[in-house]
Amino acid sequence: MTEKLRVGIISAAWGAIAHLPAWRSLDDVEVVAICTSRPETAKDAAEKFGVELAFSDYVAMANDARIDIVDAGTRPPLRLPMVSAALNGGKHVYAGMPFGMNAEESRRMETLRQEKNLVGAVDAFIQATPAARLMRQMIGEGYLGKLGGVRCTFHLQLFTETSVNVPGYAWFADPSQGATVLRNLGGHALHAIVSMFGNITDVIGHGRRTLDRWPMPDGSVLHPEIDDNAVALFRLGDGTVGQLSTAWNATDGSGFTLEAWGGKGLLVLHSPTFPQADNTTLSAGLPGGLMDHTLTPVAIPEPFKQVRGSSLHADTAPAATFPMATIFRDMTDAIRGGAPAEPGFGQALHVQTVVDAIERSYAERRWVEVPGSL
Repeated sequence: MTEKLRVGIISAAWGAIAHLPAWRSLDDVEVVAICTSRPETAKDAAEKFGVELAFSDYVAMANDARIDIVDAGTRPPLRLPMVSAALNGGKHVYAGMPFGMNAEESRRMETLRQEKNLVGAVDAFIQATPAARLMRQMIGEGYLGKLGGVRCTFHLQLFTETSVNVPGYAWFADPSQGATVLRNLGGHALHAIVSMFGNITDVIGHGRRTLDRWPMPDGSVLHPEIDDNAVALFRLGDGTVGQLSTAWNATDGSGFTLEAWGGKGLLVLHSPTFPQADNTTLSAGLPGGLMDHTLTPVAIPEPFKQVRGSSLHADTAPAATFPMATIFRDMTDAIRGGAPAEPGFGQALHVQTVVDAIERSYAERRWVEVPGSL
């Protein structure tokens, strides 16, 4: 068997909860290190999760010869220094979302990755769910015919006037941390869209904050300074215009829906929450009469529910671990000389550039061209 690739994870929170079991599910990977901000927490995390090496300095981890891959899933302001340190240390990198604080930071990371001839993948795992992978294949096989339109809504009930339902993400309220509904929910949605339909060339959008206070479970109140609603029109390379609507304060939010239609048919990808391997469905329809809106569920073939060399199955894997393992497999294959990793740093740079262009259009109130889209 090929020698195992050795992974170091930065984070003892989500990185250990979701990333660690996904990495460990692969038969040619070994997680050998974990990094937190303090020596004592790093030591405790290493013992708790059964990891050999403990680091409290991500630069030291990046330069340790016993590590091949660095998994950097921390907050956006730390993305550039952590990813840069890992690449400069000769490590392949798995990075979180949003990819950078802006397109310039994203470009610097992708440029450095190319200079070092290393592999980079990002945590945009909607496109790695089995249903999304099948939708992409069906589009490639011509199910839709000539593309007529794309519409995506991503509406979640995360922060409302009465409760913060994800207190661990209360830092989203602080603009210095690089989070907005467009950068986070919109970024994940745009990765799925771009993976299926190609690059986006032009955008126009609008974002606004509708909630001025977030009541925390402990009785305290946060006053967010970021947008919680964002909408955009986008134009694809073939001229097709698509729609994107995001909200994380949507009362009884409808979840994620991506629909695309063409001359031959319609495909609808849907999850009632944040898309996961076991809750994301695909439905299909054919052209019909004026009031004919019948959709038929599409069965997901068993090969889409498995990852080569992994013990995970899409129907039973813990939240997020299966699509992550799918991306990890693409990444390890790329490291060993296979096809490029997906979603890679290049795609992440494009998505962040699209996000920046949409935000620019807020102020200029016009269509904005996406740099480098062609």
